[in-house]
Amino acid sequence: MKYMNYFRYMVMIMLPALMVAACDKSHSFTQRPFPLLIKTEITDAGPEGARFRGEILEEGTDPVTDHGFYWGFHETLPPGLSQVVHLGPMENASDFESFVDFGMPAGKTLYVKAFAICGDLTVYSPVDQFVSQGCHTPEITAITPSPATYKQEISIQGKYFGSNDRLVDVTLYTDIQKTYFSDTLIKIEVPVQLTTKINEVTVDVMGMKATGTLELYPPVVSHISPGQVALKDTLDVYGDYLKPYPYFQDVLIGDTKCQVISPEKEHLRVLVNPLIETGKYYHVKVIIGDMSSVSPDSVYVGGQ
Repeated sequence: MKYMNYFRYMVMIMLPALMVAACDKSHSFTQRPFPLLIKTEITDAGPEGARFRGEILEEGTDPVTDHGFYWGFHETLPPGLSQVVHLGPMENASDFESFVDFGMPAGKTLYVKAFAICGDLTVYSPVDQFVSQGCHTPEITAITPSPATYKQEISIQGKYFGSNDRLVDVTLYTDIQKTYFSDTLIKIEVPVQLTTKINEVTVDVMGMKATGTLELYPPVVSHISPGQVALKDTLDVYGDYLKPYPYFQDVLIGDTKCQVISPEKEHLRVLVNPLIETGKYYHVKVIIGDMSSVSPDSVYVGGQ
């Protein structure tokens, strides 16, 4: 009986303490540093875009430094393969929304999720999906400078290029690596493979395309040196807008093609073809696709 009374006494003392500890633990659990995102909703979907809505169930103790939405073709929505809209800091937990008018090809199934960033932590809502009815397609408003020359950086100005350069392909004869990207400006380098004066530039955003044109400076031959050469000698061709690449251009002494052994924008060094008829004067012609230039002076080709 003595031990039973002792046990009851200890329970009566400890029970209030356990209840207080349990309450403190529950309270600390709700004071999480990050908010809880309950859902994402898509409304007002039409041919010009759709409205994304996010709902925060409960705010955390740390401030929200950025929030917004990710969307794209992949259900997992990896940031590197998704479009994003940033809405910036949020002072108080609340619902938020954004009307998105880019990066949503018509007829495609797209996945959407909201996000909120607190310090180093990013929290997401469950993923929702919808079939897009369209959006603003990309537009090219200007390409500068034009004319341009090989390996020169040019700017493609426009709008609705999107938020993720990995979802944008730029084609100028071939796929081009971007040196700068934003929603309204893309910068690229003119590829050496171009062989026409007028060239089409294409910006492809998730299958939606915009086109523009880039004019290329034609080659200009100013002079050649030396004035007399023998077969298998080298001849220097000087000028502007020459192709700094040994291929995709022809250099002719008279009507005979010669090998380019040292190409630069203002200087080509060629090997005199041993098949050229000797004892004659020839002009030199540089041909790049549909563009060409002939030297104002001539070279005398003597014997070996």
